[in-house]
Amino acid sequence: MYIAFRELFNNYIFLSAFAFALAFAIAVIAIPAVIRVAELKHLFDEPDDHRKTHVKKTPTLGGIAIFAGLIISFCLLKDFQNLIDVKYLVPALTIIFFAGVKDDILVLTPLKKLLAQFVCAFLIVFLGNIKINSFYGMFGLQEMPGWVAVVFTMLAIITIINCYNLIDGADGLAGSQGLVSALAFGVWFVQTEHWSLAFLSFALAGSLFGFLFFNWQPAKIFMGDTGAMVIGFVLSVLAIHFIELNKALTIAPQYWVHASTSVAIGVMAIPIFDMLRVFALRIMKRQKPFHPDRTHLHHLLIDLGFSHRKLSTVLFVWSLTVILVCSALRDYKSSTLLFILIGIVFIPSMILLKLRNNKVAKSQSKSRN
Repeated sequence: MYIAFRELFNNYIFLSAFAFALAFAIAVIAIPAVIRVAELKHLFDEPDDHRKTHVKKTPTLGGIAIFAGLIISFCLLKDFQNLIDVKYLVPALTIIFFAGVKDDILVLTPLKKLLAQFVCAFLIVFLGNIKINSFYGMFGLQEMPGWVAVVFTMLAIITIINCYNLIDGADGLAGSQGLVSALAFGVWFVQTEHWSLAFLSFALAGSLFGFLFFNWQPAKIFMGDTGAMVIGFVLSVLAIHFIELNKALTIAPQYWVHASTSVAIGVMAIPIFDMLRVFALRIMKRQKPFHPDRTHLHHLLIDLGFSHRKLSTVLFVWSLTVILVCSALRDYKSSTLLFILIGIVFIPSMILLKLRNNKVAKSQSKSRN
């Protein structure tokens, strides 16, 4: 019996599932305690009349439970021999966590929050040597000079962190988007036997799945910037590893991906394209990119009559569909797949914006009459 149990824990596929289950259990156990502390200290996110979509004050700091499940599960199961740069990953993750906690409690200025993100990206890129070295054929581009690779990777990390921070505007939304992306990366890392990264992926997925039990409409707690930045940071690291490990894949070569850069974008397509679309619209109006408005996907769907539960479900299915399309078309050229992604994510988003604007215009016309 003991020998069979020991052999089970030498099975990496079992350990990947165990990473998910352990992180899930920790998050589920931790969240009620976090809610009690938030209520005692009056740490609530207050509703407003314009951009916020909740109607009652709700405890924040759910990201603490997400981080706890993720970091404990990963640190117990990680394989140091197969992930040399883990000594920089954990400190960087800890920095982004504490920056998020401080922002959720005291509110950081955007500049200080950006500085924390920059420090984390610096640790990963310069000390951990985790960077994207090539565009791998996207738009005909290949290898990047060293300094370009460093700058591009740091910008990519900071961008992805903010993508998930900005999409966290409805019950269950950021958590479900992070969940489907983490599972997608996790499956590939299992298939290609990159076990530490598989553990990291499934630990994040388990934490988010546990969190969603309390965040699905009606939400009992929000993840706050703590959770959103942790999700974005971990997924950015997983995406970089996916792109770079794919180029020299020797184990399970049948899982080699020709359009690796576009597939990585596709795994996180909804948050990425939503942010790029919103920023582009604001710049076209001569506004600052972070100028608050109601043009994010969740705002559009709410204004069209969707509940939080329904919109989070729709966007989850949309993300899953995009990931399945990327998997099916992984042997296409990166540029071709990127244009397909634009077609199935960006264009429908603009249609939703048009429908919402038409509905608002009709409502205003009726009120004037």
